[in-house]
Amino acid sequence: MGKQVRVLALATSPRLGGNSETLLDRFLEGARKEGGEVEKLHTARLNIAPCIECGRCFEHGWCAVQDAFQDIAKKVTEIDRIVIAMPVYFMGPCAQAKALIDRCQSFWSRKHVLNAPLRESPPVKERRGAWIAVGGTRGPKLFDGIKLTMKYWFDAIYISEYASVKAWSADAKAEILEQPKVLGEAYEKGMELVRT
Repeated sequence: MGKQVRVLALATSPRLGGNSETLLDRFLEGARKEGGEVEKLHTARLNIAPCIECGRCFEHGWCAVQDAFQDIAKKVTEIDRIVIAMPVYFMGPCAQAKALIDRCQSFWSRKHVLNAPLRESPPVKERRGAWIAVGGTRGPKLFDGIKLTMKYWFDAIYISEYASVKAWSADAKAEILEQPKVLGEAYEKGMELVRT
């Protein structure tokens, strides 16, 4: 039997047990079904400051601000798969998700300024990701801003292949439970993320 696939799950909503986290949990059920080793973090409960644009990551490829992001960055370099879940705020990621994403400027610097590998060893093999977003309206462009953010974020953290699960019209807590089709999609995509 091969090495177990490690999955890092980032629940970024400030509302614990909200719609995006419920969808994430369903996704992770699928990942575990396929044998994934899952670690889930509630990043909104962690001390993650916004990027201060100090530019020090251009020198060595790591963020100089010392807070909970340092531990997350270490995990990002070690895992095989990553999934991030967020509610939609003003057509974009919630502030807690965006702070974490912006701090990944350090990864972007490592990759595109320093032309450095994600890590020295073991060699980086196939890394895949997924994003989950839940919005309260039915607007056709509800996820357009998040799509662009995710495209560039995944590139920065050395992930070229990723999937998404999107849910409209889930605002009040637990409303996502009224959308079995989306819950099923999350489960299936969780399985797919882990499959090699």
